[in-house]
Amino acid sequence: MNCATGTDTLKLASDMTVEEELSLLNGIINVQGNTLTVRNNTGKTTGGSANSYVLTGANGKLRQEILADATVTFHVGHANGYSPAIIKSNNAKHFPEMTVNVVAGVKAAGATGADIAATEPIVNATWTTSHTGTQTNVDYDMTMAWATGMEVNSFDRSQSFGTQYTSGKWEKNMPSAATAMGPMYTSSRKGAQSFGTFTVFDTKTLDITDLNTGRTVQVYPNPATDMLHFALNNNSNIQATIYSTTGQAV
Repeated sequence: MNCATGTDTLKLASDMTVEEELSLLNGIINVQGNTLTVRNNTGKTTGGSANSYVLTGANGKLRQEILADATVTFHVGHANGYSPAIIKSNNAKHFPEMTVNVVAGVKAAGATGADIAATEPIVNATWTTSHTGTQTNVDYDMTMAWATGMEVNSFDRSQSFGTQYTSGKWEKNMPSAATAMGPMYTSSRKGAQSFGTFTVFDTKTLDITDLNTGRTVQVYPNPATDMLHFALNNNSNIQATIYSTTGQAV
């Protein structure tokens, strides 16, 4: 892919397989709801940047092989720009047909619900991993990269964390400073045990579904001074733990 400018676009009308090398030099490949596969064993991907990537859209996918204990970059992006995923296999796991999709927006319930990127401090992107065929004993690190223009609602990259929507909630993980990667930043979800939906929060991301499905909690005011209110949408008893900006329970 080597067009005159980085905004020139090639659109796929159907699924496509690259048998040897996918070379991303200049321009965008819009898969338009299809799957672009880089063939196992014989294929490889080179290049990839803000000027050349695979635009997945809502239903498109980039599929690549990840060998045991190997690291592969999926040079994907969405409507707002380049937002690659870097996946590392752990414990000798082999993923012959790993797929990645990325879209703008972050849903409250992973794949459904309100777009919390409209109000919450967050990276405005959702990455989704999947695998063709049966794959058991999953173990991989999911690293997400973004440009500063994807940070919304005063997102604090110095206290951020990668999160996966699993067991009916977005995980709360230990925050740390995002890692610089050229003009971009990255954050990771280590040791993912399943395929699914990922994004990046910071410690101020409060108004989210963080309990079992069917339970939502409101926390206000934000910011708070001497009093913090919790409102649950049913009469169940809950236990709540408040963490400082350094991740310690207070």
